Amino acid sequence: MTPILQTRFSSPGVHGNCFLACITSITGIPLEVIDHIDGSKQNWFQLLYPIWWEHGFKFAGSLTDPDRILSYTPGIDGFYIVGGESPRGVAAGHAVVFKAGEMVHDPHPDGTGILSLDCAYMIEPR
Repeated sequence: MTPILQTRFSSPGVHGNCFLACITSITGIPLEVIDHIDGSKQNWFQLLYPIWWEHGFKFAGSLTDPDRILSYTPGIDGFYIVGGESPRGVAAGHAVVFKAGEMVHDPHPDGTGILSLDCAYMIEPR
């Protein structure tokens, strides 16, 4: 995993790219390849699927149960993405990288992580 910081931050009318920075951090797919995908659109996962596949990865699902989020181990070398409430009050929430139930990377420069475990996104080698 190579920690990558987000380059766009949420504000009225703008969706940050923390989730995309997490994807880049765990897959090595350059941020420039996926940064055009707008997280405010409902179909952004459908736009990411072929890119993941092309780079040797697949979407393995999502979890919402905090206990299962904390106990998940496969991922990419054990790394996976967890979304939760942002400590900065961003309505869309925030995404960070976890491994073995612990946050290991926050793409936001302040590094404050998340306040809740709302969901986890598992990307795995295909």
